[in-house]
Amino acid sequence: MSNIFAQVTQDTEAVEDGDRLGGASSVIPTNIYDAIVKDAYIIESKNGALGIVLTLDADGNEITETNYITNRQKSITYKDKKSGEAKFMVGYSIYNALSLLVSSKSILENDTPEQTRMLWDYESKKELPQQVPVLEEWLGKPVKVAIQEKIEAKTGKNDDGEYVPQYDDNSGELVTYKTNAIVKFYRERDNMTVFEITNGAEAAEHHDKWLAKNKDKVWDTTTNIPKTVAVGAKSGNLGGGGATPTAAKKVLFN
Repeated sequence: MSNIFAQVTQDTEAVEDGDRLGGASSVIPTNIYDAIVKDAYIIESKNGALGIVLTLDADGNEITETNYITNRQKSITYKDKKSGEAKFMVGYSIYNALSLLVSSKSILENDTPEQTRMLWDYESKKELPQQVPVLEEWLGKPVKVAIQEKIEAKTGKNDDGEYVPQYDDNSGELVTYKTNAIVKFYRERDNMTVFEITNGAEAAEHHDKWLAKNKDKVWDTTTNIPKTVAVGAKSGNLGGGGATPTAAKKVLFN
């Protein structure tokens, strides 16, 4: 069986994050949902980073998210600028937890046979059948998922080719939209996180604490962006302003 992740690297001293409570198709309210994995396949950016396109059925709501799990050098780890520690990419950590919960394997241990998907082709400007590596062992598996409702700023390229916030041409107000983000996965049968399972917790705690802190709250990611500019000003020209789990741990996730 093929495995696109054979080319992936990591710092062997990378520190795995623990459970965090956070704070922040159609947009659904912040909550923890019963979900089924409908699809999961691998994409590669123009710069070489690997990502996973994940589609979930979350209590009847179809949620599709693309999350990059490596950098352009195809490493799943990075050096934290403050601590100097090697850490796993955030996208990798979130989706690796899903992998462990539904397949009892890390992402890198999964086979990725190619299957056909209808994907957007930028040259043809339409969807075309394309072969992509699929995380086949995830498909159809149940899991619980914490989904955050967010407000984000619409962005577009400026004259320098950089993505910057967009403002309404008539009012000068920041253009925003609502979206969802997957922030955590829990084992379907008992609400346990991977961190709780691997550390021998007797009962799930993070699930209820996360709900108490975040349920129905909207995370506004635009708080540090100016809300208005002078009408006619160009958008963005504002001034100022540890290691992968081993096979020995697989039995924990059955």
